[in-house]
Amino acid sequence: MDFSIPLGVPFMKVAAFAVVTALAAVTYMQCEKAYQSEESSVRSKLCIAEELESFHHDHWLHETTLLGAARLRRMLRIDPAFDVAMLAPAADVAAFARNLEAQCGFTLVAPETADDWTWELAAKGKVFKLSRFEKQGDRLIHREASRPNEVLDSAAVLPTTPCNVGRAQFQCPRDEHAFLTAVFGKQWRTAPLLSFL
Repeated sequence: MDFSIPLGVPFMKVAAFAVVTALAAVTYMQCEKAYQSEESSVRSKLCIAEELESFHHDHWLHETTLLGAARLRRMLRIDPAFDVAMLAPAADVAAFARNLEAQCGFTLVAPETADDWTWELAAKGKVFKLSRFEKQGDRLIHREASRPNEVLDSAAVLPTTPCNVGRAQFQCPRDEHAFLTAVFGKQWRTAPLLSFL
């Protein structure tokens, strides 16, 4: 009987070890990158929360950001944009956007226009929106170029109330349920979150 080890067996063991090691390294790097991206996103949101403390106009979490806060009491990881609504003059929202650039390291992507009252900023690949509203009677109006103007019932929003979202404290609409029902429909509590994105 021949008990010798075929020449290819040690090579196969080394090759298998190298493949497993490479896959583990790639997985670790991807997890580390995702963790750092999530941490930088959290830092950016905490910075917005801090800056909003000194913003002397009504503001609230808006759209899918509010939806995630209401359903999960945290931010949605899949949220396409972190959206804060502001009831303020255009000049004050512009000053706030500049302040986010200076204090939080944001980059301006798109300023407000006459047809679209949204400031779009970015930080570490994440999109942040400041949606400006104006009060007209008992309604709050926000112009959007890509769809009809957004109209909210002032009584569902004001006065805003503090809401904790993870480690950050923001303001949320007074009647969160009425607000989210108006924006997302009656199924906002139970429908899959992906259906709203």
